[in-house]
Amino acid sequence: MAARGRHRVPAPSAARGVRLLSYFDAYGVGAHPRAVTFPGRAFERALDRGQAGNHPVLLIDGRAAGVWHQRRSAVACTSRSNRWSR
Repeated sequence: MAARGRHRVPAPSAARGVRLLSYFDAYGVGAHPRAVTFPGRAFERALDRGQAGNHPVLLIDGRAAGVWHQRRSAVACTSRSNRWSR
C-alpha cells in the first residue's frame, strides 16, 4: 500500500482477479500512466484517442484485457466480453 495524502492506495500488483468496469469507472478514468493499465492492444481498443471511460473494460489482475457488452431484455440480462491475447 502506498500513502497518498490521507488515503492508503493498494499497489497495482495487489489487484488480483477479474473485474468488469462500467462506462466512466473511476479506476479506468483515473489510471495513470495509461500505458501500464491499458497495455498493448488495450490502449487502442479500450481508450478513445487516449481518453478512458468510453467503453466498459474487462480487467484481469489490474490490467485492461478486453471490453465487455451487456444486453438486456424483458427475460434476461447477458454479458459478453471480447478479450485480447496478451
